[in-house]
Amino acid sequence: MKRIMLLVIALFASSSSLSAQATSDVAVWVTGSKFEDPSLFEEDEIVSFEFDEKVGYGVSFNHFWTRAFSTEFAYHTFGADLDVGIDGGPRLNVGEVDASSLTGVAQWHFRRATRFSPYVGAGLAYIQGEFKGGEEVGESFSFEPDVEGVVNAGANIAITDSLAVGVDVKHIAWMPKAEDDEEAERLDVSPILVSAGLRYRF
Repeated sequence: MKRIMLLVIALFASSSSLSAQATSDVAVWVTGSKFEDPSLFEEDEIVSFEFDEKVGYGVSFNHFWTRAFSTEFAYHTFGADLDVGIDGGPRLNVGEVDASSLTGVAQWHFRRATRFSPYVGAGLAYIQGEFKGGEEVGESFSFEPDVEGVVNAGANIAITDSLAVGVDVKHIAWMPKAEDDEEAERLDVSPILVSAGLRYRF
C-alpha cells in the first residue's frame, strides 16, 4: 500500500511538472528590417540597389512543449523604399518593396526561471511581396512566393509572471524574383527582421 501511495504521488508530481512546462504565449511586435544591397551586371553596366527600410508589425504564437523547447509561428510585415543607381552614378528612387513572412521556428530557451531568458532557433519562412513602381517607373509586379530557411535568436525580459518584453531577430534567406517573368533575375536581399514587442503568457 505504501508503494502504491508513493507511486501515485510521483505520478502526480510528474504531471504537475509537465503542466507547468507546457505553457503558451502570444505577442505583438514592432518590426524593423535590414535588406542586403545587391548589385547585378546588365549589358556591361553595374546596376546597384539600395533599400531605405520602413517600420512593420508582427504577431506570434509560441507553445512550450518542455521547459526549454518551444515552437513559434509568427507573421511579420516589412518593406523599404528602393533606390537604383547605374555604374556608381546618382541613385533614383524607383518605388517600394512590401513583403510579409509567415515563419515556423523551433526554439531552444535558456534560463527560463530567471528574469532574462535568451533563446535560439531555426525553421522555415513562407515569404511573399510586391514591388510598387513610383512615378518614374510606373510598373508594379508581385514576387514569386517562396519557402526559405530562417535562423532566429532573441530574449525575453519578464515583467510579471504573465508579461514579458521580447526582443527577436530573424534572418531569412530570401532571393525574390518577379512573378511570371522567366527572364527576371533573382536578387539576394536576405532581410534581417529585428522586432521588439510584448508577450503574454498563459
